[in-house]
Amino acid sequence: MGLEDPYEPLLLLFERGGGFHIENGVVDLEWKSVRIAAWRSRATDPPAGLAPEVLDEIDRAGAAARFGS
Repeated sequence: MGLEDPYEPLLLLFERGGGFHIENGVVDLEWKSVRIAAWRSRATDPPAGLAPEVLDEIDRAGAAARFGS
């Protein structure tokens, strides 16, 4: 039917050494927290993409925000 694999983003997160936990109404992705309650306001936002270079840039930005560069 041409549907994307719904688990691919989660598998990539784990393969790249990431993790998450849910606490106090947010999903904490180690370097970014996303409020669960506001998901409808973000539902039409385009996805960041799963290409390795896009994920590398997200990782670099997250590391710089968390640890400085």
